Amino acid sequence: MINLTTAQKNIIEALGEDTLTVEQLAPKAGYELSGHFRKTVASLRKHGILGNNRPGYYVTPEYKWLLQEFGS
Repeated sequence: MINLTTAQKNIIEALGEDTLTVEQLAPKAGYELSGHFRKTVASLRKHGILGNNRPGYYVTPEYKWLLQEFGS
């Protein structure tokens, strides 16, 4: 079981099957683009939940099941 914060869940749900830049992702997830938001995205990347194709983040194949869990 993975313990995610509400913000992390919102980021994963906002990404869905898309690849988005952090600038596109913040408003879609319901957040302002800030240092805190960037750190939250970076933490998901560090844990392997998000990948980065430069210039966009995506949910990695190993964690696509989270999308179903969050109702996306």
